[in-house]
Amino acid sequence: MEKLKEDDLKMAEMLSKTIEKLDKIIFPENPIEVFVLTHPPPNESERFYYCSQAPSFITDYKGELYLIFGGGLAKRIEEEEEQKSIILFKDSDLLKTIPPLFTLEEILISLSVHETRHRFYNHFPERFFSPQDWKNTGNEYEYLRRVFRYVELLCREIYTSSEEFKKEFDAAIVEHIVVEKWHHGMRNFSDIANIVKSKPEELLETLNKFK
Repeated sequence: MEKLKEDDLKMAEMLSKTIEKLDKIIFPENPIEVFVLTHPPPNESERFYYCSQAPSFITDYKGELYLIFGGGLAKRIEEEEEQKSIILFKDSDLLKTIPPLFTLEEILISLSVHETRHRFYNHFPERFFSPQDWKNTGNEYEYLRRVFRYVELLCREIYTSSEEFKKEFDAAIVEHIVVEKWHHGMRNFSDIANIVKSKPEELLETLNKFK
């Protein structure tokens, strides 16, 4: 059996532990496993994802799981660090400032939040975020409106299926909000889990706690 390179294995362990830690808080009665495969993914868009049912090539496990393709993972995370910027909607004028790049810690948090939100969406599909939800924010949350507009433009460029857009927009909104909060010092995983579990009408109340 093919083995992971040391750097890929280390990265897979770090990402797995972060996903598992967050998943156990969000779903304390039913946490699920993270499976790490040793080979690269069919394409990079499938590098890591939540599965509502175990894929057919995993024969000894039934039910939900998170899947990570470990082959080449370290290089992929390195590319994320070099390219992915935190959009600090609350603090910065996007036209005048250069957003900081994600740290490794922030990359791991963003990926974990994104995938655990997909699982939450699968269990509670009525609680998703849509592009229209920004209209419910007041003037003091102008930065949230920017988040919604930015994510909508980004997702419409990538996802053509309406159902795929719906799910990815929802997860991306939560991911961006959590990473910004993490960047400003919010490190408590229970607080992160509360944001991951938020529905639109709860979001402002949840965020008020972290001003």
